[in-house]
Amino acid sequence: MFIEGHYMITKVFMYMIGHYDRYGNPFTQIVETGRTIFINKSPIEVLECSLRATGFTLDGAIESSKWILKMEKMVPIVANPFQEVVLFPTRSLKHEDNIWLNPYHIRRTSNINGKTLIIFSNHSSLYIPTR
Repeated sequence: MFIEGHYMITKVFMYMIGHYDRYGNPFTQIVETGRTIFINKSPIEVLECSLRATGFTLDGAIESSKWILKMEKMVPIVANPFQEVVLFPTRSLKHEDNIWLNPYHIRRTSNINGKTLIIFSNHSSLYIPTR
């Protein structure tokens, strides 16, 4: 497994999941339409770095979403304003098991035994432990 040091969120991004290596260090699994990448940062750090590269901040993106949507929790984030990529969290931003999804690539969802099956644009799928 090769782990990269940085990542820029673009239109091919489908979802990302945070993990820990055997030493307890965070890393992120990023699934794109044609490949899977591992980054040696947490998902929040990936978002922060990607937004900073476009001249924005994660705090600013969160505050804007809260203000526009009149919501306080689980707000979607504009992760790349130039390519119009918006990500939705499956849980609160502070939860370690939060998964970030790009709705552009979601083709279908189904509830199966209290879990959600997501079918993506490239015909891959993902089960998430929420309805």
